Amino acid sequence: MPIEDDLVQRTLAELSAALVRLERRPEPAAVDAARELLDRAYRRHLGVAGEVVRRLPSDQLLAVISTTGRVDGERAFLTAALIEVDAAMPGGGTGPVAEASPAVLDGGPTRAALLRLRALDLYTEAGAARVGVADLPERVRRLRAALLEHVLPEASYGRLLRFFVHEGRFAAAEDLLFEWLEEHGATADLRAAGEGLYDDLEAESDERLLAGELPRDELAEGRAMFRRSCAG
Repeated sequence: MPIEDDLVQRTLAELSAALVRLERRPEPAAVDAARELLDRAYRRHLGVAGEVVRRLPSDQLLAVISTTGRVDGERAFLTAALIEVDAAMPGGGTGPVAEASPAVLDGGPTRAALLRLRALDLYTEAGAARVGVADLPERVRRLRAALLEHVLPEASYGRLLRFFVHEGRFAAAEDLLFEWLEEHGATADLRAAGEGLYDDLEAESDERLLAGELPRDELAEGRAMFRRSCAG
């Protein structure tokens, strides 16, 4: 469903504008304005200060913004937008940030990278919860591009895989599955996700598979290759 709350819509518009300004190496006044916007929005929409949110890893943060065990797509999307702007602050902002594993390939995670990973996790969960925001795929693409030099945690690969399937991007989902395999090896989570992916895709119509750029004959070949790769 689309986001209909006027206050949330205004906050998202303000966050988008702030992100553009931050990416253009803004003057100190613009940075101060973005910081004030973040502080106000964290408290108004999440009921806590930004430093509390930054200290929570993705799983804990998602638990906080869930209701009756289900992720609130609107809150997940808004929280991701807040964190994405936070990550764009000069120097990646300030204050402790929850760690993630594995780390950046060059030896250690940066603060901005950890925040962007958190935002990516929340955006993909918002997509799985069917939040109706037209630019969600672009936001996911933008963060994914910013994190290309990182090894994503397995949980993040799983969320992104489900997001691609939900979006009907079946070839992209299969490519991601093999990237996950290359980065982490044939773990139990990877094997389960791969078999689940191919089971789900085999249940799709030929038309949907073609639209997702993964025709049925290539799907069978991909599954066989995945099993051979996992067998090592």
